[in-house]
Amino acid sequence: MWMFVEGIHLYLKVNPSITRKMKLKICAPIAWGLPAIIVSVTLGMGITEYAIDDSNCWLPIEHGIVYAFIAPALAITVVNMIFLVIIIYKYLSLKTNKDKSDLARIKASVRAIVILIPLLGGTWIFGVLQFDQTSSIVFSYLFTICNGLQGVFIFFGQCLLDKDVLMFLRQRSSRVKVGDSFLSAATMTTHEGHK
Repeated sequence: MWMFVEGIHLYLKVNPSITRKMKLKICAPIAWGLPAIIVSVTLGMGITEYAIDDSNCWLPIEHGIVYAFIAPALAITVVNMIFLVIIIYKYLSLKTNKDKSDLARIKASVRAIVILIPLLGGTWIFGVLQFDQTSSIVFSYLFTICNGLQGVFIFFGQCLLDKDVLMFLRQRSSRVKVGDSFLSAATMTTHEGHK
């Protein structure tokens, strides 16, 4: 659900007419409320339908209750991919990008897509596809690997490759260096005064 909220956040970010206060009013109930509703409905449909044993706790495929999980995951993934298309379109519509060559615009779009797909839950496509009995093991591994690396993708995409974050870190780093040299100069002055 948090990936859906991130999709909403990014969509609202490219539509600045919506205020920050409105964003919080929209995102908080979705992020906390919808999962609670889904779990409550699933439990209400049949708590005995949960496959619970020593090795796992999962919704069984046989009784169809697993769709209480699959349907929202698929819906969120589809909506987030729509948000991705809108975000890329708006990104390419910016004046600074219209002046770039086609190759530069394609590179920028591919970079944005590679960064945003894990952030917006594109890896969950493998999670949904793993329920296909013919190729479930391949998609199970892809889903596990991609979701296991999702935090790494987000860290690189949202931290190490983000210009604003890098600029902040450079400023912070230069401030620390200045502070250290000031501290060492002050320490030397103090020690010289005591001699």
